Amino acid sequence: MNKRDILSRLALLALPALTAATALSFFFVTDRADLKRIITYTFALASLALLLSVEAGYLYYKYSRSRPRLKRVGGERDFLRRKAKFLESRLASLEDDVEVLSAMRQVARAAAAHDELDRVLEETLKIVQDLVGAEWVTIFVHDEDSGKLVPRAHRRGARNYLGGKIPPEVVDDTHVHEAFRYESVIKEIENDRLLAAVPAISGGDKVAVIAVSARLAGTHDEKAQRVEALESALKEIAENIAYALRAVSLQTRAYEDDLTGLGNRGLFDERLSEMVALALRKNQPLSLVLVDIDRFKNVNDTYGHQTGDRVLRDVSALLEKNLRRYDTAYRYGGEELALLLPQTELADAVKLAERIRSKLEKKSFLSGKLRVTASFGAAALGNKTLSEEALVAAADAEMYRAKSRGRNRVEPASIMASGP
Repeated sequence: MNKRDILSRLALLALPALTAATALSFFFVTDRADLKRIITYTFALASLALLLSVEAGYLYYKYSRSRPRLKRVGGERDFLRRKAKFLESRLASLEDDVEVLSAMRQVARAAAAHDELDRVLEETLKIVQDLVGAEWVTIFVHDEDSGKLVPRAHRRGARNYLGGKIPPEVVDDTHVHEAFRYESVIKEIENDRLLAAVPAISGGDKVAVIAVSARLAGTHDEKAQRVEALESALKEIAENIAYALRAVSLQTRAYEDDLTGLGNRGLFDERLSEMVALALRKNQPLSLVLVDIDRFKNVNDTYGHQTGDRVLRDVSALLEKNLRRYDTAYRYGGEELALLLPQTELADAVKLAERIRSKLEKKSFLSGKLRVTASFGAAALGNKTLSEEALVAAADAEMYRAKSRGRNRVEPASIMASGP
């Protein structure tokens, strides 16, 4: 504000103040008032009233001139308020998009980091739970052989259940089959809880269904907005999950033995090389057990190849059932199987092999008409077995030693050859 504006405002304020003071002063001289003084006061007040009228006219003129500008400023202010509100809502939407994109990236990284479906599903469960704040999440995977949706992974709170370890009582398949059949999100809201089933589709193929349960809070409109946001987020993440599951499935098939479902020889060679390098670098134990089904040729010749295939599948399943989470089983070739046991000393590998041998010995086939046994050779990474070739050779030698000593037994490599 410049000096001219200050003087103008003082003048505009001074005139009303002077008029009021003149009018009030009349009451102090009324007892001495005569005609001359009354005429003087009347003239003064009339003059001041005239000046006030001029001032009022001037102010109205200034207001009229500034009114369009004030109206324009008011319109701009309302526009800016609306724009600010829109930007706030857009920012919230972008934040939601960032969360979804981050979740997608995490799913893709999980698929790239692991070639085991269960490991990918385990990480995916937490990603989906964190994204939508779900109470529980279940992933139903489509089994192409049976054509059924199978609950493959479930997370409730901070606890994961995978594969056959999912308790039947925690599985809620409400709307799951409808979502899969109609390829659309099916949802319902009951008691402030959203239950949704979202199909995961990759390249036009239905791969899985993600079922979630999430709590809703707030007003009716707030709940509706949250449901809309959750549905949008789930649809986007479901598509990414479908791509990840399809990629893992294709990779798994490339490394999976068609008959037994175990890893094939190619995967065994790859994993063995990785595990040996890791164990040597970190000075950790690593054991290998080779398994050969005794007199398997006689089984095929006597009972047929279909029975032989069934024996191979059942023995493979028995191996997998008795392994720890990070142990892995492979079909090494023909009726030979292999177990890779990371962070396992030779003595512990022998105990595991003996437990499996004992269980297999008691198992029967063809309604008790057929029993099979197996010979086990165990070796550990150590002084004489510092490469994958040496480790395999040591385990193979012990397996043939078990066969030469009567079969159905476990033979460990020399203690001198074991130890980190």
